[in-house]
Amino acid sequence: MKSLVLLWAILLAACDGQPELRNNDGDTIYANDVVQAFRQFQHAQINQIDACLMSLEQLQSSVDEFLSTPNSANQESAKRAWLQAHKAFLGSNLFSLVSQNQLIFQIDAWPIQEGFLDSIPDYPQSGIINDLTVAIDTESLQEQHGITDSREVSLGFHALEFLIFSRTPEDFGLSGDNIKLRRRAAMKIIVDLLISDTLLAFEEIGEVSEDFLSELEDYGGKDLDGLRRLLGILNTRMQLLYSEANHYSDDKSGHSRMSQSSWANLRDQIAVMNNLSGQKSELRKIFEKLDQKTANDYDLTLNEARQILSEKKPSAEKSTRIPLLFAALGHQLGDLQIILENSAD
Repeated sequence: MKSLVLLWAILLAACDGQPELRNNDGDTIYANDVVQAFRQFQHAQINQIDACLMSLEQLQSSVDEFLSTPNSANQESAKRAWLQAHKAFLGSNLFSLVSQNQLIFQIDAWPIQEGFLDSIPDYPQSGIINDLTVAIDTESLQEQHGITDSREVSLGFHALEFLIFSRTPEDFGLSGDNIKLRRRAAMKIIVDLLISDTLLAFEEIGEVSEDFLSELEDYGGKDLDGLRRLLGILNTRMQLLYSEANHYSDDKSGHSRMSQSSWANLRDQIAVMNNLSGQKSELRKIFEKLDQKTANDYDLTLNEARQILSEKKPSAEKSTRIPLLFAALGHQLGDLQIILENSAD
């Protein structure tokens, strides 16, 4: 993990040049403006990755302790560790220059069909844990993950969430019960693979980000390409938040419904988005140079979303408004992309 931190440190190298892009109102956007905005993204992501690495270590330790002594206190510790690790992962992956579709599917696939992994009340014999024809080992769980449907989840945060939050300590007892032994083995494999897959994702993010920073420092017109890409990624992430918000209707629905933390997921991610693109961000200065009115509208929409998400128990009306605000933010980012393209003509 130390080598990963060093990899991120490389991204903080200085940029001396000042190529420029002038918009239709005569304001100048320098290449260094884009570099500074990207550096702020990297600083935020370094902090999130550092938090995620530490919280994953704690999650692994908590799960090991729970499996060693499956009692209520250790289960509560594992629940807290899961919530912290998942929060940190969402923050670290909110801004990424690579899609990592397969890795992200292995790390944070949702929604899930719980009965695919283990028993549920209406189907007490369901799930691969109860299917003695399916081996519980690393290769088998990887093969089963999404085998015929994306909801058939046997890996990642939400497979682990299901086991931690929906089962009792007795379900992981140290007796000779074969199903309990298989459940214990599955939980251990899932948390270990979660850590290794997340490290792979972070390594890829580091490599691509280093290449991107080098492109920004190239004075051959890549400043415009870089800004276009930053805006595009932010717009894509906002669309994902819109989709996530559309799945939320109450504490028992959404991204992390088993832990009832779906609302907190949205709140935490919009806080990171505010750090990257809100009023105090480097990117906000570029927004102003592109178009003052759109920048102001973006601020107002972002602040309203943050205010609603700060409420622990929002009204139905307010929770319904959040997808609309995320959609508006996406449109405003799209407008800035159009203005940027027009500035380049």
